Amino acid sequence: MSDNYPPGAAHDPRAPYNEPRPVETDVVAKEWLVKETYLTDIPRDLDEREMREAFVDQWRTPKQIIDTCMKICLQLLAEHRTFFAGVNIRDLILDCEGWEYDEFSVERI
Repeated sequence: MSDNYPPGAAHDPRAPYNEPRPVETDVVAKEWLVKETYLTDIPRDLDEREMREAFVDQWRTPKQIIDTCMKICLQLLAEHRTFFAGVNIRDLILDCEGWEYDEFSVERI
């Protein structure tokens, strides 16, 4: 019976077909983005909760931006648009999924 290996190579650990297979592993990636936004015309006597509310009234949070992007992508798909501005809409939807807040702060400077 022929095993189709060159002579003496069937059990040679240096042969490419005898090298150990790489072990697959799960990897988790965490991403952090930082953006400083300076609020103007905010009364000095606000506590932290009130400062947070003032920020949310004037700006979208990163999570709100991602959620808005998702809403736009879903509307484009509903209109049978799978690409927009050279971007694959389905891929962008996948990128928008799974984000959650880890930390958000508003500080007096």
